[in-house]
Amino acid sequence: MSRYFFYLMCVSMLIHTILFIPRVLIDERFDGAIPSLFIGPVIGCVLMVVFTRSMQQFKGKGLPEIAAMFLPKAAAVPLMLVFGLVTMTSGCLIWIHCAFIMSKYLNPDMAIYVLLSLFVIVTCFGALQSTKTVLFSLEIILILSVPLLLTLLVHSIFSENMNYDAVKAMIDYSWIMPSWKSVSASSYTFAGYIGLAVFNREFKDGKPIRFLWLIPFLGLGLMLASFFIPIGYLGTAGIDDYIYTWVSTIDAIRMKYVFIERVISVYLLILLMMTYVFTMITWHLGSQVIGSCFRSYDPQTAAWRSKLPSLVICVVIGIGTVLAGSRINEIMLFQAVSSWMIFHLPFDAAFVMIVFIWSKSKRRIQQ
Repeated sequence: MSRYFFYLMCVSMLIHTILFIPRVLIDERFDGAIPSLFIGPVIGCVLMVVFTRSMQQFKGKGLPEIAAMFLPKAAAVPLMLVFGLVTMTSGCLIWIHCAFIMSKYLNPDMAIYVLLSLFVIVTCFGALQSTKTVLFSLEIILILSVPLLLTLLVHSIFSENMNYDAVKAMIDYSWIMPSWKSVSASSYTFAGYIGLAVFNREFKDGKPIRFLWLIPFLGLGLMLASFFIPIGYLGTAGIDDYIYTWVSTIDAIRMKYVFIERVISVYLLILLMMTYVFTMITWHLGSQVIGSCFRSYDPQTAAWRSKLPSLVICVVIGIGTVLAGSRINEIMLFQAVSSWMIFHLPFDAAFVMIVFIWSKSKRRIQQ
């Protein structure tokens, strides 16, 4: 089952390096973004290792069951609510961003709330499936998406349209102290480990997750590519003229010897699949954690009564997503994302520390 942990990390790294994080880091490119590309992975991977090792002390248990071991109901419920809402909000932001892109490039005549409604309905259906089914869906979508995305990345790096002089010009800004926002954004690339809060229920064999040392290198490589490739295509100054940095970059790429010359259609398909699976995971996590606050909740059964809390939660969050997406514009979205990036690192660190303390307490109890 350890491969599913890598799947969770991969989907987090891929979705964040092709959507929000490149825009945040590119906005900070003259103010310390390059050092943050190396500092962020260190912070993110330390949190990942600590959280992973801590969760392995609770074989086959999710966050609600672990919290019930150490906290009274009055303290566990607020913690579950905060964690669930924060997790599901990240999926909401991703879907709104994706809907803006799809509306602009694929179907500008369709109202944004109609497009978001369709996305939300499909996501709710996926998030309400069993944890094992969600993992299987994740595996299938990654197998379909990753080869196509890697092909686009490799082709863009070696394309004659890639201007490496613009990339070399950024070296002059390598020694500037990074801001908190850029460090937080780069570390957020590795936030996929949070999925163990629920998916740890399927890791019952107790075997350690191998090859964790590969994840920092994969994440760093993806971040370097997502940061420098748009600069190489759009220029160090000209990149400010584009709202959707990676979409504009992909639209500048041509593949003359394949049946699709403009690869943006392939990219948008990959983006849609990755956004769906990421939001399905985050909404599954959030609905499972918040659902644990209700008496009828039972993760071991597929009975309709047990799934009703998760259904209500997904519907409420889905309605909120549609309303938010129809009332904001791109500028407001990016402002919200910038604030989100600043907030998320201390939240993740606090959450990891809580689980780490619980794992130490469990060891002392067993001794």
